[in-house]
Amino acid sequence: SDYCKGFLTEDDIQWICKNNKNVFVDTKKKLGEWICDADYLKINSLEYAENKEFIDTRVSEKTIVTKGKEGCLFQGNMYSTENVEVKDISGAGDTFLAGLVVEYIRTSDIHRSIDFAQTCTKEVVQKHGVSTI
Repeated sequence: SDYCKGFLTEDDIQWICKNNKNVFVDTKKKLGEWICDADYLKINSLEYAENKEFIDTRVSEKTIVTKGKEGCLFQGNMYSTENVEVKDISGAGDTFLAGLVVEYIRTSDIHRSIDFAQTCTKEVVQKHGVSTI
């Protein structure tokens, strides 16, 4: 995860993506060629809107767009989520990414991993503040 704090440059991310397997990127940076070698890109709806001109066939097939209470979109499929009482969204995106990666490491199944990530996120948003599950 990169929050544009200056710790990781685009060159750093590109090197990581080219030289490692199973790289999941969650970044706040404006997307560029450096993202093409990532295995998966997780962005939210706002980030998607700001980068949609770059998200073409090289990137779209590996992009997971989180859409809050609507769920998430991956490869043209909408993964809806259960309607729950939301108390706090703090950490929801980080929880999604963590759940996604953990389940992918266990199963190598991205679709199952998305479902698991949504379950984790559903639990967190029902609590006040940043929570663990």
